[in-house]
Amino acid sequence: MSAGASDVMSARAARPALFLALTLVSLYVSQGIIAGFTFGAVPALLRKQGMSLEQIGLMTLALLPWAFSFAVAPVVDRYKLAGRTHRRSWIIPMQLLLPPVMLVLAYQFSASHFATIMALTFAIGLLAAVSDVAAHGLAVEQLSPSQRSWGNGLQVGGYWVGSLFSGGAILMLQPLIGTFNAIALLSLALLPILIPVTLYPEGAERPRAALERHSPSIRHFLRRSSAWPMLLLILLVDLGRAAAMGMQGPFLVDVGFTLTEIGLLRGTIGVAAGLVGSVLGSALVARLRRDQALCLLTTLQALAFGAYAYAVATGYHPFWLLGGIFAFEYCAFSATIVALYAFIMDNCSPEQAGTDFTLQYCFGNFVVITGGALSGYGVAAFGYMGHFVLCFAICAVAALVTPFLYRCIAAAPDKTAAGSEAA
Repeated sequence: MSAGASDVMSARAARPALFLALTLVSLYVSQGIIAGFTFGAVPALLRKQGMSLEQIGLMTLALLPWAFSFAVAPVVDRYKLAGRTHRRSWIIPMQLLLPPVMLVLAYQFSASHFATIMALTFAIGLLAAVSDVAAHGLAVEQLSPSQRSWGNGLQVGGYWVGSLFSGGAILMLQPLIGTFNAIALLSLALLPILIPVTLYPEGAERPRAALERHSPSIRHFLRRSSAWPMLLLILLVDLGRAAAMGMQGPFLVDVGFTLTEIGLLRGTIGVAAGLVGSVLGSALVARLRRDQALCLLTTLQALAFGAYAYAVATGYHPFWLLGGIFAFEYCAFSATIVALYAFIMDNCSPEQAGTDFTLQYCFGNFVVITGGALSGYGVAAFGYMGHFVLCFAICAVAALVTPFLYRCIAAAPDKTAAGSEAA
């Protein structure tokens, strides 16, 4: 093991597991709140106000900072803004700026303000993305390979609690208190989430010692022979799901669901399903190889999208049926993310944990954004049934090629020490 890896492992040993768990949960609940708001609530609200499917799909482009935050990851890995700790010096300022920007968005929220909403959503994405880079680096550095099953389960569980609760809460509150007040309450909920990370004993020893030996860079990751098979795996796992979920909110609106019913799906059924999925994913990652878990879970996602296509084809879509499909889909998706993130962590170099994880994570976000941006055009061209069938096919292909790509990654001669432990 390299000297840099030894520094990281010694830092991990000094961190209480319970405190680490609380910190990871809080960070990813915050991520989930922003994601649930932008991906879940905003499309449904804008569709209700009459915005076209094409414009709703294009709104996803405002989230490009999440796809390109890898460009700032080496800076976040190498430098700290102020104070003694490294990761928190980035996380806390970015998180504190999010509520005021969300309040401005709430004031301007209208289907007729497409450009303004796009710009403000972009600003929210930029702040959240920089914070995410530091959060990813903190997670990779603090979690040992043996802790990545429960660690990623907590992260994904926290993410889905934040994501589905935020998207659901706004849609349920909007008819009662209006759009502005619903978004304002959500923005204020971001503040107490900062308490655990503010108190967490991150330590300041890692950045200086490790970075004197290695300068973080994107090139360092891309030159590894395991990089390209890993990126292809992420592409296949994320693409079908992104295209399907991009039109999920508009689909529910178009088949006659009220915002309150959609909010119930996201805020109650979705939260429960996401939590069950995070536990399922943790259990599978602890017991199976990464490829076996991913193959199984991607197959389950494909079945969910096939079920949506069946509901469209039959014209039979009562709340109980679509609610059941929704729960199954989010359970499978949550479990898939646990397995995928554990694999991504395995594929990170200890000397530039934030950069490596963020680059792979950003590529996945780019796939999600692209799939979401094109999803409206997919429905316009093929209808909801054809679109969901296409998403089913993409997920099926991902399940079939995952074992082959895993073998390519595992056999790479420049595999990291962390990856070797997981294999």
